[in-house]
Amino acid sequence: MTPENISMAELPGGILVLDNNREDLRIIESLLLKQGYKVRCISDAKKALEVAANEPPEIMLLAVNMPDMNGYEVSKAFKAQPETRECPVIFLTELRESNNLAEGFQAGGVGFISKPVLPVEVLTQVATHVELYRARKTIQEHNPLRKSQDFHQSLLDSSPDIIYI
Repeated sequence: MTPENISMAELPGGILVLDNNREDLRIIESLLLKQGYKVRCISDAKKALEVAANEPPEIMLLAVNMPDMNGYEVSKAFKAQPETRECPVIFLTELRESNNLAEGFQAGGVGFISKPVLPVEVLTQVATHVELYRARKTIQEHNPLRKSQDFHQSLLDSSPDIIYI
């Protein structure tokens, strides 16, 4: 497994995997590394929140069943932070009932991977969502209207005395 003290900046285009099951982490990491992905595996939810805020990954795989914070709570925390708001979240779960799926989508997830994991499911979902994330980022970076909106928003945010009409 990738040591938790290695910086995501040293692993550009990283995938953050959060799961307290070390065997699941090992399997997922091995699959992704063989495909050339840069992988950061973490088993503690609070550590994952800290790492992702400081070094946002391109995609996050979150186990739903975690001891301190479940995956849905972690996803909501990621989606509340500007640094990780746009990062796709895929949940790793044994739970496939419709109420669990609905809760995951409401928490900001874009998909689910069943446990025990199937290699084709992991690789297909990750490839699809990394590609979509990169495409969205490219469009945003090359959109002059977006740059103008960001500039005007920064002016509004830094000017507390503006009167809004």
